[in-house]
Amino acid sequence: MDKVKLRTGVITGLLATIACLSYIIVVQLLGANPLAQLKYLMYTGIYALFFIGIMKYQRDNVNQYSLGAQEGITLGITVNAVTALLTSASLYLYLQYTSLGEKLMAMHQKDLLTLFETTKEKTIETMGEDVYLQILDSVQNIKPSDLAGDLVFGLMVAGFFHTFLFMLIFKTKSS
Repeated sequence: MDKVKLRTGVITGLLATIACLSYIIVVQLLGANPLAQLKYLMYTGIYALFFIGIMKYQRDNVNQYSLGAQEGITLGITVNAVTALLTSASLYLYLQYTSLGEKLMAMHQKDLLTLFETTKEKTIETMGEDVYLQILDSVQNIKPSDLAGDLVFGLMVAGFFHTFLFMLIFKTKSS
């Protein structure tokens, strides 16, 4: 892969990082928890748009309506690696060092504890009280690095899916 394609993938990854972080902050400012169920909208909606964009751009504008499978996969993996790593590192810094981040940590922990309390009886019944207490302890001691790790994993999985899906959609047939 040449430097121009690598640069295109990195720039797209940086733009996707900005979009994902903006989504997190805007959803939080609207009073919702962007690290709970709403994160899946980010994974499947916002993040996917960048894979669509880079594959279509590369095929239509750079390669004169041609995109090979290897090229599409390489572009997708570049976007995925840059976005997942930078977004999770930025989320960690946001949660660890800003007052809004501290509020988001508190909101997320409260939401998890509320959810966990509503399923307390069923959890104890199916897994036992020891497991329930271990999970409760881990929720009470959740750290920014835990949430950043969850985000990097989620983005990587979604990104691999998007890479292969949109590569198949946008690649041109071999002659």
